[in-house]
Amino acid sequence: MSEHVVDPGQYIKTWLILVLLPLFSIGAFLTGSRPLAIAVSVVIVLISTVVAMTRFMEIDRLPSFISYIFVTAVVFVGLFFFMVAPDVMKHDGQHWFKPAVQTDQEAAPAAGHR
Repeated sequence: MSEHVVDPGQYIKTWLILVLLPLFSIGAFLTGSRPLAIAVSVVIVLISTVVAMTRFMEIDRLPSFISYIFVTAVVFVGLFFFMVAPDVMKHDGQHWFKPAVQTDQEAAPAAGHR
């Protein structure tokens, strides 16, 4: 491979981007809209992944099969999240329940008896 010289300022800019991007995610959570916050967070994670892979790891300079391996890993993580998240978000299941979580319907009668 040929020698590749990168300006140190590029790494500082990349680091700054990766530090500032989560602020948008925090801002989305502060709006109070949970679906918006989750969507913004997922997009920010994807952007951060691409920025880190292309600028820090310089994956765009490697052979293409390496890029396919990284993309496959990211897709598997996304599939794992979207397949597991619905079960984790539930309050009970076939052989389990979350004892620390109390639904609104269970909390309402308890609040009326005080």
